[in-house]
Amino acid sequence: MEMEKLVLRDKSRVDREERKRKAQAPAKELKLPPLLEKRRQEFLIPDGAFAAQPVFDRIWVFQIAEQSVETYGSGLLVKPEIIGERELEASPRGVLVGAGLSALDKLRSHGMELGHVVRFTHLAPFALMVDEVDGVQQWVRVMDVSYIVSSEDLETERRAGGYSVEYDATNGQHYLVRGKKALPRPQSVEKGFDE
Repeated sequence: MEMEKLVLRDKSRVDREERKRKAQAPAKELKLPPLLEKRRQEFLIPDGAFAAQPVFDRIWVFQIAEQSVETYGSGLLVKPEIIGERELEASPRGVLVGAGLSALDKLRSHGMELGHVVRFTHLAPFALMVDEVDGVQQWVRVMDVSYIVSSEDLETERRAGGYSVEYDATNGQHYLVRGKKALPRPQSVEKGFDE
């Protein structure tokens, strides 16, 4: 009997993911940058996350789970759905889905772009409902670009030798170099919502 419940639960999860996939626009229809399009499909980001353009130094982050594991430890105990939802809400990890022009300048000068998997200050205060899929509201976190604390994609690129950090002694600043091309000088990211 318990095994049947587990099989039904797994089938329900698969059905829900399939309905989310069907609710998405076909690939390339939204004319997103390649990395963002890849992440939209990978993490089932709803189309509503791309229905408006953030402005100024604001960014939109679609929250994703720390891990995609649905079991505890060795995999013998299945996590209840509510635990997975709570873990997602608490996760300071997400996909960068939108950015205002000032934010884009700051992100690019630090080697990041739309579609990067980033970590952000855990208590980023604002959320915006962007869609409803299969009766479930879909949200993005709205924050100042300075709330990003790291990029998983940037570190993966560094380890693969995709860029280096150089120091310019004439102005006392560090900057990123990809190949032989220096990225724009770093933009300040000191402001937050409360300033």
